[in-house]
Amino acid sequence: MCTFKTTTDLDSQTYKDSLGIRMKVFLGEQNVPIEVEIADEEICLHVVLYTKQDNSDTDIPMATARLYPYDEETLKVQRVAVLEDGRGKGLGDKMMRYLEDFAREEGAAKLILGAQTHALAFYQKLGYESYDERYLEAGIEHQNMQKVLN
Repeated sequence: MCTFKTTTDLDSQTYKDSLGIRMKVFLGEQNVPIEVEIADEEICLHVVLYTKQDNSDTDIPMATARLYPYDEETLKVQRVAVLEDGRGKGLGDKMMRYLEDFAREEGAAKLILGAQTHALAFYQKLGYESYDERYLEAGIEHQNMQKVLN
């Protein structure tokens, strides 16, 4: 079972859980510089997906993302990360669907994101389309993608 928590409070446990996941995935696994990873935190909505530990009621933070207010009708999905133990279990899919539902409720017409190229098929499966040229960010090749929300 999964639960989601959101926050804009940088002192909250939810934000700390988000940051912990990002540190493990982006800094630890992908060697992203901290000054690139930690930027614009105060203007984003931070989302964490929690799962239950076996035979326990303890919530374990397993995936995170954030929404950046891009313009009046567009939100930018950023910092999507799933811990290694949670990969291949559909948590990334659940996170993206949660973000899309949230964006619709907030009146957004479109979501955009900069996908690492190894994840293009994942986002395409969810209905995202590529636009613009590929680019390097933190030494990792990215592709801009977008999805119009219905």
